[in-house]
Amino acid sequence: MTTFFLNRLATEPHALAFAGQSTPWPVALADQTTDPSLDEALRGHVAAAGRLLTPVAADLLATTGRPVDLFGFAPNPARLGAAADATASVEGVALTQLGALLDLEHLGYSVAQAKPLAVLGHSQGVLAVHMTRAIEAAGSIEAAGTTLDEILAVAALIGAAGTRRVRELGLNPKYGEASPMLSVKGATREQVEALVARVNNARGPISIAVTNSDNHHVLSGYPEDLAAFALEAEREHQHQAKLREQKLHGGTVFNPTLEYLEVTLPFHSPLMTDAVEQTVAWAGACGFDQKRTRALAEEVLLNHVDWNARVKALFDDADPSKLWIVDLGPGNTLGKLIGNVVQGTGIGVVEATTLAERSTLSTLESEPERTQNWKAFAPRVINTPAGAKLVTKFSKLTGKPPVLLPGMTPTTVEPEIVAAAANAGYWAELAGGGQVTAEVFDRHIAALEDELEEGRTVEFNAMFMDRYLWNLQFGSSRIVPKKRTSGAPIDGVVVSAGIPELDEAVELIKNLQADGLPYVSFKPGTVDQIRQVVRIAKAVAPTTIMVQVEGGEAGGHHSWEALDDLLAATYAEVRACDNLVLVAGGGIGTPERAADYISGQWAHAYGLPDMPVDGVLIGTAAMTAKEAHTSPEVKQLLVKTPGIPADAKSDDVFAPQAAHWVPSGKSVGGMSSGLSHLHADIYELENDSAECGRLLVRVMKHPEELDSRRKEIIEALNKTAKPYFGDLASMTYLEWAQRFAELAFPWVDPTYADRFQHLLQRIEARVNDTDSGEFTSKLFAADGVSAEEAAAAGLLTHDDILADPAPALEKLALAYPQTAELKVVPTDVAWFPVLVREYPKPMPFVPVIDNDLLRWWGQDQLWQSEDQRYSADSVRAIPGPISVAGITTIDEPIADILGRFETAAIKRVQDEQQAADAAENDDFAALGEATSAEDFIRKSPNISWVGHITDNPAYGTALGDQYYEIRAFDAAAGKYDLDIHLDTYWDNDPDGGTSKHAVRDIVIPLIVEGTEPGRVPVVDRERLIPDVYAMLAATAGIGNTAITGDKLTEMPQLDGKTSDERPFATATAAYTLSANLGFDHEAATGAALPTTLQPSRIAPDALVGPAWPAIYTALGSVYVKGYPVIEGLLNAVHLDHLIELEVNEEDLLKHTGETITLKSWAEDYFESASGRVVTIHVTHTAADGTLLARETERFAIRGRVYSDALPADAPEFGDAEHEEIAPTPRRLLRRVKVVAPHDMTAFARTSGDFNPIHTSYHAARVAGMDAPLVHGMWLSATAQLFLDFYLAAAKTDRLWSSGSAHKKAFMTKS
Repeated sequence: MTTFFLNRLATEPHALAFAGQSTPWPVALADQTTDPSLDEALRGHVAAAGRLLTPVAADLLATTGRPVDLFGFAPNPARLGAAADATASVEGVALTQLGALLDLEHLGYSVAQAKPLAVLGHSQGVLAVHMTRAIEAAGSIEAAGTTLDEILAVAALIGAAGTRRVRELGLNPKYGEASPMLSVKGATREQVEALVARVNNARGPISIAVTNSDNHHVLSGYPEDLAAFALEAEREHQHQAKLREQKLHGGTVFNPTLEYLEVTLPFHSPLMTDAVEQTVAWAGACGFDQKRTRALAEEVLLNHVDWNARVKALFDDADPSKLWIVDLGPGNTLGKLIGNVVQGTGIGVVEATTLAERSTLSTLESEPERTQNWKAFAPRVINTPAGAKLVTKFSKLTGKPPVLLPGMTPTTVEPEIVAAAANAGYWAELAGGGQVTAEVFDRHIAALEDELEEGRTVEFNAMFMDRYLWNLQFGSSRIVPKKRTSGAPIDGVVVSAGIPELDEAVELIKNLQADGLPYVSFKPGTVDQIRQVVRIAKAVAPTTIMVQVEGGEAGGHHSWEALDDLLAATYAEVRACDNLVLVAGGGIGTPERAADYISGQWAHAYGLPDMPVDGVLIGTAAMTAKEAHTSPEVKQLLVKTPGIPADAKSDDVFAPQAAHWVPSGKSVGGMSSGLSHLHADIYELENDSAECGRLLVRVMKHPEELDSRRKEIIEALNKTAKPYFGDLASMTYLEWAQRFAELAFPWVDPTYADRFQHLLQRIEARVNDTDSGEFTSKLFAADGVSAEEAAAAGLLTHDDILADPAPALEKLALAYPQTAELKVVPTDVAWFPVLVREYPKPMPFVPVIDNDLLRWWGQDQLWQSEDQRYSADSVRAIPGPISVAGITTIDEPIADILGRFETAAIKRVQDEQQAADAAENDDFAALGEATSAEDFIRKSPNISWVGHITDNPAYGTALGDQYYEIRAFDAAAGKYDLDIHLDTYWDNDPDGGTSKHAVRDIVIPLIVEGTEPGRVPVVDRERLIPDVYAMLAATAGIGNTAITGDKLTEMPQLDGKTSDERPFATATAAYTLSANLGFDHEAATGAALPTTLQPSRIAPDALVGPAWPAIYTALGSVYVKGYPVIEGLLNAVHLDHLIELEVNEEDLLKHTGETITLKSWAEDYFESASGRVVTIHVTHTAADGTLLARETERFAIRGRVYSDALPADAPEFGDAEHEEIAPTPRRLLRRVKVVAPHDMTAFARTSGDFNPIHTSYHAARVAGMDAPLVHGMWLSATAQLFLDFYLAAAKTDRLWSSGSAHKKAFMTKS
C-alpha cells in the first residue's frame, strides 16, 4: 500500500520548525484564507483571543491607537511595511503558524498522533512551539482550542507591551536605514563582541539577540547604535582588505554581510525587561496562566536565542540521515537558516510553508530531497592482504593510499624519489617543470623504468600556463602522451598552474584518456578555479576526474588563499559531483594534520560537521627524504627551520582563523615571503638568498636606486649561488673566459659548454691577427675532424670542452698571450648578455646589472639547492611555512615518510570506527573496494605487459562475464589467467563452430600482488611465452586444412644456423600450388570489384597465404634481450608488404600441383618511433629449384617505442630491378570504389591469416580498436586484381608479363 510523505512522518523521526519575526506573515495568511474552512477557523481563533483580552482592551487600544485587523494587511513578499509593527506582527506570525497546524490536520497529519521528535521555534516561533505542545497534551486541536486562543492573546500582549516600552525609551524604530535589529553574517561571536566594544557613547546595550550559526548573529539595540556598529564593521573590513592588499596576511578578508531586519522592537534585548513585566501584568488582569505568559514573553522579548545549538541538539536524538525537519514558516527564511546549520548531515529540510506545498506532501509517494550527507565521504579502514588500508574516493579510484607525493620543482623532477614513492604503492608525480626538453624527459623516463618495480606507475604534473612546457609535453610535441602510448609507466596527469577553459578541458580529458591516461586531475588555488573544475566535472560526467585544492600555505609560488577557506566555500559544490575526487594540499606538514583532513575533523574549528577529503598532498616533508637530491646542508637547514606552528593563533581577532602567513617581504620562523623573477609570491627559507631577493625586489620597484646601491647589490648577489659575473669592461679576455669557467663548471647542462666554446671562439676571432674573413683556429679542430686527428694536431673538440674547460683556457693563454693584457672592448661587453641568452637554460650567474636584474638573478635557481657546491645560505629553497615545522628527520626513506602520514590517518579512522562500533570489512584491495583477486583485475584500468603499461582488456567487465573469464592458476601465488573468449563467424553453427578453424581464445597470464597496494596486475612473463606462441600458431592456421589442401599440423622448424644476415636462423616449410588457389583467393578479394572487369587466373598475393606459417615462424624467432618479440603480438601491425615474381603467370601455373618450398628468416629488429620493427624475408622455390617469388614483410610492434628514428621508407617501385622503370608524372586513369566485406572470415580462410583482430570484436578491442580491422592484405590483393583487370581492358600488358625477362613486383603499405 502506498504511504504518502505526510502519513509516513508518523513513523519516521521528524521535527517541526516555526519562523520568527521579519517574515512575510501577511502573504502566508492571505494564502491560508483562500481555503474557506481555514479562513473561518482562523477568524474564529482571532475573535476568541480578542474576547479574552477584554479586561485590558482599553490599554491595548491606547497603545495601538486603533483596532488591529490582522486580515487587513496587503500581502507583499518583498516588504512587510505596516505589517512589521509588533502590535500586529507578533500575533500575526503566530496566527499563520496555527493556520499551518490546522491545514496539516485537514491533510491527515495529526500532531498529537505523529508526536514529532522536536518542535523548534526561531525567535518568536516559540509561541507556535507552545501551541504544538498544547495540541499534543490535549490530544487534538479542538481539545486545545482554549489554550491556543490564550497563546494568541499573549502574542498580542507581547507586541503591545514591547511597543509601549520602546516609546518609553524614546527608541525610534527607524534611523535612516537602521532598525532595532541587525543581521551580521560572516562574523564570529568574538568578532561581533569586539566591534560592539568599539561603539562609543552608545545609547543603550547592543546585545546578541540570536545566534543563527557560528558566523551568523543578529544584534538588538537602538537603531543608531546598530548603525554605529555597521560603521565599525566597515572600517574593520577596509583595514583587513588593506592588510590583504599589502600581503601582510592572506585568507578570506573580514567582510560581514549586514542586513537590518524589518521589525519595530529590539527583540531578545535587555531593553525589553520592563515589557516582559507589562505583559505579565496584563495577562494577570485577563486571568491567563502567568507562569506560561512570563516564559513566553521572556523567550520573545528578553532571552538570547541560540538557534545553532537548538538545531544541533537534534543530532543527539536521532540519526541525522534519517531525520526530517518540516519548516512551517511563514516564508522560507527559516528553511535556509536550518540548511546552513545542518549542511552535510543528511537531514531532510522540507518546505511546508504554503497550502500548495503541504498539499503536495500529502500526496507525495517519493522522498523529498535531503541535504548532502558528508558522512558518505568518510574514510573507512578495511582489512586487506596488505594489512589495514584506508578507503576513500581517491583510493577506490586509483587503488593507492590517500597520501600523495605532489609534483614539486626541483624535488620530484628527478625520478629517484618518484620511483621510491611509487614502489611503496603511493601516488607520485613527476614534476613537469623540470622536463624542459624531450631529451631530459626521455632520460628521466628511462631512469624511472629502470627503478620502478614492474606494475608500478607514476603520474605527471604539468604546468598549464607555461606555454613552452605545455606545448612540449601535451600540445604540439605531445612527448608525454607519445611516451605513454609506448608503454611508459604513467597513468595520470595533473594540470597545475592554471585551469583550462571548459571546452578545452573537456577535449583535453577525452584525449588524455584515449591516450591511456585514466586519471586526470586539476589543481586550482582559488574559489573561482575550483568552481571551474566543478563545471568541467559536470561536463564530462560520468567520467571521474580529480581536483587537487591547494591553499596558499604551500611552499614555493603561493596564493594568499587559505586552504580551509577554499574547502569550506566550495565543499558542498564539489561533493555534489559524484564524479569528482577531492584532494587537498598546502600546509599539511604533520601526520596528525593529514589525519585531520582525511577524517574531516579539520572543519570542527569552524563549527562545521566532518568534511573529509579523499586524499592529501605531502610535499614539503619530502624535501629531506633519503631519495631527495636536496643537498645535505639544505636538509639540515630545513630541519632547523622552526616555521609557523599549525596551531599558531593571531592576536588579531579579525585575521583569518585558518591561515598562517609570512608577510610579503618579511621573515617569520625562518621562512621568508619574497617575489620570484615572475613577480609572483614565493615562500623560501630565510637566508642570504632570500635577503638578496628582497633587495632586488626593492630596487626593481625603485629603479632610480640601481646605480646608487650598485655596490650593495653586488655584495648581496655574491653571497648567493648566482653571483654577479663582474664588470667586463675591467676584465681581460683571458679573465673573462676564466671567470665563465669558474662560475659554470662543472657544467650542469651541456649548453653551458656550448656557450663557453662560443665565447672562446669570439675571443679568438677578436685577438686573431686576421682582420677579416675566415682564419685557421689555433684552438679548435674543424667540424668533421675526428678526436684522434684533433689530438694529433694539438686541437680541441667539443667533447674536450664538455670534459674540462681547463685545457682550453691553457691553450688560449699560450696561443694568444695578449688575452692576458687586452681588455674586453665595449662591443663584446654588449654581446655577452646575448651569449648568456643563447639557450633556454639560464647561466648560474648574473651577467649584467640592469633593469632586468630580478629576472637575471631569479631564473632557474632551484636546482642549486640540490648541488653540494653551494651552501645552504646561498641557495633558494622553497618549503611551505607551516609544513617545514613538521620536518624532523634527514634521509628518511620517502616510503617511510608517506607511511607515517598514512598510518596516522588509519589510526584516526580506526578510533572513529571503534567509537561508532563500526566493523572493519575484509576486502582484497581498496581499488573499487575489490572483494577478490578477480574483482581487482576487473577494476584495474591498466595492466603491465612485459614492462609496458597497457589498457586492461577486462577493465569494467562484470564478475562472471562469459567472454572475459578469470581463472585461478595458482591462487596462493597470486597467479590467474584472463581467458578472453573470442567471437567468431561460426558461433551460431550447430556445433558452435568448433569444426571450423579460428582463433577462439586469447589467454593473458596475470600475477596479482594483493600484499602490495598500488601495483597493477602484471603479465606473467614465464607463462606468457607458451600462451603467445600458441596464439601465433593458431593465427598461422596450425590445426587447419589450408585452402591448398595441405594439413597444417605444426609450425615450421628453425634450422638453428645463424649469420649476420640471418641472426635468428631460417625456417623451412612447404605448400602445394593447388589449382584452386588463384580463383578461391580472387573470390574473397576481386569480388568487390565491378563485374565488368575480368580476373586473371591468380594474383601475386595469392602466394602469401600459404606462406603465413613460415612468416609467423620467422617473426616468432626474433628475441629482444632474451625475450621473444611476439610478446607484443596483439599490438603487431603489418607495416608494409612486398612480393616479387621471378616468373610470369604462365610459367608459375606450370608448377600447379607441385610442392613449393618456403624459406623464411628475420632481420635483426629495429627500434623506431613507430614501434619495434621486424623485417621478414620469404622465398618460394619450385621442386626443380626454380625461384618463383620473393617476399619482404615488415611488422611494427606498437607500444614498444625506444627510439625517435623513423622506419626506413618502403622501397620505390617495390624494389623491383627493371631498367625500363622511370619516374613518371602521376595521373588518374580510373577510379574504382570497393567496399570491404562486413566480415573478414572468408579472406582469413583463403589467405591463411587468422589474426583475430580481423575477425573478432573482442580481439579487436584487446588491440585498442572498436571493431575488427580489414586485412591490409585484402586491400593489397584487391588493388592487384584491379590493376591487372585495368591493363587487360586497356589491351596492354597485364600485371603478369609474358616476357620471362621481366620481374614483377607489388608493394603495399599499411
